[in-house]
Amino acid sequence: MNVIVSNFNKLSDSNFLAQAERIVTGMTGNTAFPEPWPSTVPTFAQIQSDLAAFQAALTGTLAGDRTRIEERRNTRSKLQDDLSLLGFSVQATAQGNTTLLASTGFPLRKQRVRSQGPVTPDAPQLNRLQRGPVSGSIVVGAVRNPAAASYDVQITAADPTVESNWSDAGSFKNSRHIQIGGLTPMKTYAVRMRALGSAGFGGWSTVQTVQVL
Repeated sequence: MNVIVSNFNKLSDSNFLAQAERIVTGMTGNTAFPEPWPSTVPTFAQIQSDLAAFQAALTGTLAGDRTRIEERRNTRSKLQDDLSLLGFSVQATAQGNTTLLASTGFPLRKQRVRSQGPVTPDAPQLNRLQRGPVSGSIVVGAVRNPAAASYDVQITAADPTVESNWSDAGSFKNSRHIQIGGLTPMKTYAVRMRALGSAGFGGWSTVQTVQVL
């Protein structure tokens, strides 16, 4: 069910003011939420008055009037309470109807998208293949895939188009920096990588080559 956001504690004063104005605009003449509202909810006239009070106090402090800082805090707190109570009311009235909720000016809470089942990760994108810090080594790296639990690397110094020429260089948790040693200096190696996800292995990356020192 769609849910509105009615807690604005993390917004700056200016952003909160802008949000409050959007809500007042959205609720002005909104026939989907006619007054009278429940007795626990401030009237629309009261909310408009509290908005004007906060706006005046904020404008004063932004102009350098430090004597109005406490007033700004108090009027913001009052307006936040108003909007929180109003939010609960419109949520109950709309019963999750996206169109009605969006018409109020309240922001909608983002819905989490859950995985629909096992995932086969895409082929990794190699973004690093270079000589390693010691003779006979190379460093391989690829863009991290959130769906991958680990990464397999294979190498060959022979024809990379012949599948039987490939040999395993290891399985790794981190794709960004993989160092492989024990290679023959001055030979050129082909390298490829694949990712393991919840539904098994994805495809192999594009083959890249590097000469070992």
